[in-house]
Amino acid sequence: MQKWRRRTSVEDASHRPPTLHTTLTPAQEAIVIYLRQHLLLPLDDLLAVTRECLNPGNCQGSCRLGG
Repeated sequence: MQKWRRRTSVEDASHRPPTLHTTLTPAQEAIVIYLRQHLLLPLDDLLAVTRECLNPGNCQGSCRLGG
């Protein structure tokens, strides 16, 4: 109850940290942009696809681009 007293509104606050600590190489960023533009997936699905395809050792050929 006490944490609600310091709030300026009654809306739920975001659970996401204010800064995300992720780094992509330029090549990985290009892959993410390509996937977003061509697959037109919701962001949650896009995140799952990119996590699977950008982690070395996890990609088993199913996420090759342009194939």
